[in-house]
Amino acid sequence: MASKLSIKLLNSKQALKDVDEEVVRLTNQALRINALQAQAELQLKTPVLTGRARSSWNLSGVKDDFKETGGAASGTPSFLPPISSTKFQTLYLTNSVPYIQDLNMGNSKQAPARFIESTVFKYFVPKGVVVEVTR
Repeated sequence: MASKLSIKLLNSKQALKDVDEEVVRLTNQALRINALQAQAELQLKTPVLTGRARSSWNLSGVKDDFKETGGAASGTPSFLPPISSTKFQTLYLTNSVPYIQDLNMGNSKQAPARFIESTVFKYFVPKGVVVEVTR
């Protein structure tokens, strides 16, 4: 004779919600760690004449948050929102000096061409444009 087995899961909706929140939080935390590592490496790789370009790297949760000398090297913290557990976050790594594109094109003997892209590719797998020039 076949026996029947019945299982009732209590609070399964809450358990799944808790798991979802933990996945989002851990993903955002990993994003933050990788972005901070990429920022630090870009600061080290940026060619130096006056130090202006090197210190102008800015990591922010706001797309158009361009701050000259706003990077970690200057001691002025960027605007980073608290790590969210409810939505996946987007962070922006910017540099506001007008000649950063020239440096990235290899116009300095201190850094190879496309040093920005090569650094970003170490920490992320982008789906689109890595370097966007805005005027």
